[in-house]
Amino acid sequence: MNLTIIIITIVAIIATFISIYGCAKKNRQLILLGFFIYGLLVVTNELREYFNSCNILNLMTAGLFLVQAILAYPKNIPAYNASNKPAYYFAKKIVLALFAINLFGIFYTLAIPELPGFYAAFYGAFCLVSIYVLSQFQSGKFVVE
Repeated sequence: MNLTIIIITIVAIIATFISIYGCAKKNRQLILLGFFIYGLLVVTNELREYFNSCNILNLMTAGLFLVQAILAYPKNIPAYNASNKPAYYFAKKIVLALFAINLFGIFYTLAIPELPGFYAAFYGAFCLVSIYVLSQFQSGKFVVE
């Protein structure tokens, strides 16, 4: 295993644990921070690969995860709950988009033989975080403070 893969893995572990800890504390900022860090990690790695190989798939993947980083940018917003229907609906759509992006990441990782297969576990963890947040939104238990 080379140094680049080790560094990427360490940052991925940290980002994943930040989001999982955010779920445990029901802290929107931490959940989004994990998604944001992970999105930037994928962007930088895919751009590095693109500049080495000129493979357009790397550039497209970097673009997709840049969208994740933009959607997950942890910005302070006023508190809202299920009574604010537009905000709740919009938040659900963002989480669903993050789920779809990371689901793509699972299949992408498994389809590229050069990538370590365990990277799919990170994408899977972010998919599970998304499902958890969506379930909390549906039950009305997730209040943004």
